Amino acid sequence: MTIYRKRGGMTTYEYGEILMYSVTRFCITIMMMMMMMMMMMVMMMMRRRRRMVMISMMMMLLLLMMMMMMMRRRRRMMMMRMMRMMMMRMIMIHSQLNTKGLYLCDLTIHSPLQNRKP
Repeated sequence: MTIYRKRGGMTTYEYGEILMYSVTRFCITIMMMMMMMMMMMVMMMMRRRRRMVMISMMMMLLLLMMMMMMMRRRRRMMMMRMMRMMMMRMIMIHSQLNTKGLYLCDLTIHSPLQNRKP
C-alpha cells in the first residue's frame, strides 16, 4: 500500500483507510450479533438433547469472532492456541456427557438413532 504523507498529520488517504478499518470492524460486530440471534432462535426450535451441541457451536463462533477482532499477529497466534485448548476442552466435556463422543460432522448424535435424518 502506498501511503502519501505530509509534514503535518495524516493525509485524507490515511484518514479514509482508518475509517474503512473501523467500519469493517463495526460490521463484523454486527454480523456476530446477528449470528448469535440466529443461533438462539435455532436453539429454541431444537430439542433439549441437541442444545448442548448448539451451545458449543456458539462458543466456537464467538471465539472465531474474537480472533477476527484482534489486530496484531502475535495476539492472533495466542488466540489460535486458545482456540485449540477450548476445542480440546469441549471435546472432553462432550465425551464425558455422551458415551458416543462428539462428532462435529453429525450434530444429531444426541438424538436417538430412530430420529436421525439421512
